[in-house]
Amino acid sequence: MDYKIEKYDLNSILKVAHNNTHSLLNGTNIKFNLTLYQKPLMGLVDSRRFLQVLLNLLSNAMKFTDKGFIELRSFVEEDSVIVEIEDTGKGIPIEKHKIIFEPFMQVNTTDNGTGLGLGLAKKMCDDMNVAISFTSVEGDGTIFRLVLKKMEDEVLETNVT
Repeated sequence: MDYKIEKYDLNSILKVAHNNTHSLLNGTNIKFNLTLYQKPLMGLVDSRRFLQVLLNLLSNAMKFTDKGFIELRSFVEEDSVIVEIEDTGKGIPIEKHKIIFEPFMQVNTTDNGTGLGLGLAKKMCDDMNVAISFTSVEGDGTIFRLVLKKMEDEVLETNVT
């Protein structure tokens, strides 16, 4: 895969992901919340690939959540930018936690899909130096967490003479 790693406002990518997916929940009882950090969150990513990761995680959240909510959020912890996708879906059984990012693995044999999504998301995150992890309780939902180094939003100085 090719990457174009650039300094990018991650909140703007989250807005695109939310705008591209929220209509898929129309007619359902699922709330889709977007909670963004109040300032731009600058990070080094390939914006297309980062969006792909978000869309994959959101797609999974939507597929496995039939009530409650899905939340896409960003915040800062120390010198890291955190992006989380939380859902109140069916969760991932503990015995599947170790293999969830392996290609062709699925939580259930009845799940539609190839089982490539999370493996591909993990590869793209690794390639962009984004840590991806999750916590999940079967029956209670899942939180996927993306962590990357926070970059300061540089202020350009101009010399006025």
